Amino acid sequence: QQKSSLQRDLNILNGQISRAKLIIKQHQLEIERLGGDIQKKTGTIVQLTDKIEKDRTSLAELLRKRRDAEEVTVVELLLENDSLANLTNTAATYQYLKDAIHKAFAEMRATKSDTEEAKVVLEDRQQAEIDARQAIETERRLIEKKEADKKQLLAITKNQEVNYKNL
Repeated sequence: QQKSSLQRDLNILNGQISRAKLIIKQHQLEIERLGGDIQKKTGTIVQLTDKIEKDRTSLAELLRKRRDAEEVTVVELLLENDSLANLTNTAATYQYLKDAIHKAFAEMRATKSDTEEAKVVLEDRQQAEIDARQAIETERRLIEKKEADKKQLLAITKNQEVNYKNL
């Protein structure tokens, strides 16, 4: 009866060790998935950062054009434009510049917001990866302890078997 109790204990330890190994495998797969997500998010952040830089360059050019347009006085406008149609075109160009600047600012704000959001998601993914790695280490320590318990139980069993044979 003691032998069956020891065998049952060994089976329980083996089951716990197997379960811990499966948990480790699950965490390793999660880390691989998170690694892929992290690479994608990093790529997205790089693209968004590049877009922000392009938007800044475009915005700077639009602001220069607007400044140049604002430096022209009404008298200069009237003298430069020999017809009412040309004056209307100049006004339309000025309005276009104003609208383009407004649109560029809005796009830049949206891109910055998207970038910040992607960074937060990236940080979350990185933290999840760290958590998964810590869980693996916890499970590995558990396995080591269970393996030690198993060896100790086997040693006790062998010792008792030897004692029994000596009787």
